[in-house]
Amino acid sequence: MFIMDAKVEWHKQFSNVPGLKILVDKMPDYKEFRYIEKNGIYYAENEGLVSFYYYQSPGEGFAGREFHITMEDGSEKILKGPWSSNSNAVNRMGFGPCQEISITEEEECWNRGYTFFASAVTHELYRKSAELIGVHLVEWDGYLVPSLCEDRVIKYSCRFGNPKDEYLTEYIRYEDGKKGWNTKRLSVEESVEILGILNS
Repeated sequence: MFIMDAKVEWHKQFSNVPGLKILVDKMPDYKEFRYIEKNGIYYAENEGLVSFYYYQSPGEGFAGREFHITMEDGSEKILKGPWSSNSNAVNRMGFGPCQEISITEEEECWNRGYTFFASAVTHELYRKSAELIGVHLVEWDGYLVPSLCEDRVIKYSCRFGNPKDEYLTEYIRYEDGKKGWNTKRLSVEESVEILGILNS
């Protein structure tokens, strides 16, 4: 799987942290994935693309759909109604590390900017994607967050989708050390300074 291009989804109108979108030449066939199970987490990786499920017994995840997967030892297993889980839970189990990403192998999708495939990749592939476009990544609570700065999480924002009212937002950790963040709008002076460094 070759990364052809990448870009940042800044989520300018929202408080969501930025994420990456990537265009690849061809995604691996999910039939070729080989899964490992630990405490109900089924995890597999192929060429940097990651797949995982949470499954203890037949359930209603994915509307009860059956997933036929192949384990690392070659045995077949059917997961009926598993749940999708998330990279944070997977990483806590010792897999990965990995995280969510938007991905496509269709140039038409890439050009229009939506209908990407929601997936997850290894941190190694995530870093390669960011390096391709020269964007900084800041480690934050186990995630790699695209940022305008090397050591602070700063992104573009705008009010009501108006590009003429664009400004910079910084994510600030809670003072008591708990996970999560607050956001603050940077002053004009701070924004000018940061943008000046970026454009120098």
